[in-house]
Amino acid sequence: MIAPILRSRLIEACGRAPVLGPMLRARAREFDEGSVVTIRSGVAAGLRWRRYQRFVNAYWLGNYELDVQLALRRLLRVGDVFYDVGANAGFFTILAGRLVGPRGKVFAFEPVPESAEALREHVALNGFSWCEVVPFAVGARRATRTLSYEPEIAPMARFGKKRTASELEINVEVVTLDDFAVGHSAPSLTKVDVEGAEVEVLEGAASTIEHGTVVLLELHGTPIAGDAIRLLGRAGYEFQGLDGSPVGGPEQRTHVVAIRPVVRTLDTGTTPVIRSQS
Repeated sequence: MIAPILRSRLIEACGRAPVLGPMLRARAREFDEGSVVTIRSGVAAGLRWRRYQRFVNAYWLGNYELDVQLALRRLLRVGDVFYDVGANAGFFTILAGRLVGPRGKVFAFEPVPESAEALREHVALNGFSWCEVVPFAVGARRATRTLSYEPEIAPMARFGKKRTASELEINVEVVTLDDFAVGHSAPSLTKVDVEGAEVEVLEGAASTIEHGTVVLLELHGTPIAGDAIRLLGRAGYEFQGLDGSPVGGPEQRTHVVAIRPVVRTLDTGTTPVIRSQS
């Protein structure tokens, strides 16, 4: 695993180089639309991926958000249940599918039709029958809402009417994590990447949060980030960086891991002790 991680770091470094980076990105965009490759770097190395121009090259190169990849490797165990809220084309879905294995379960929530179809393809390409695509948006309550997005780029959808002529506008079904979890396994880990709607997702997950799911949260600036952190803080959660180190001012970060300490009883007695979930 060390070599794929180093390769991913090298790709990242090359991509940041002033001249080399643009040249490499231009070359990467020459691939045949819909061609299938094996990911060569990062934690996802060895998994299969279908390349589409509307999604970022970093997916199939394997260097996409490497620190998040490493956090998933640290947090997930064989047999765990993973909720991927805002799964897009499924990069983290199939990565989690590998980590939890067939004894585990992955539920990938993605309401954008083009992304959900690519997500299904990537699950099938890797033979991960324990990964299930849920083609709904996630919010604070059950509803049908308007979703807008740009179809020609990696779709970053948002609730609300379209703002430009090039955007598409569709109606989508919205579910809450609490309602979904009633008929499915509760999550060991929940990743939330919903382009600014994270508070809505958390508001619809009160019971899931009370159950103690670890939350890997992508934040999208104040005041939304502050509201999300306060909501989890009131539920007794503490905050880490992606590497597991404690953080102050978590609302200023792009990603945080929220973990609620749990009370367990020592085997040798009845004295309660606090141990952090991991």
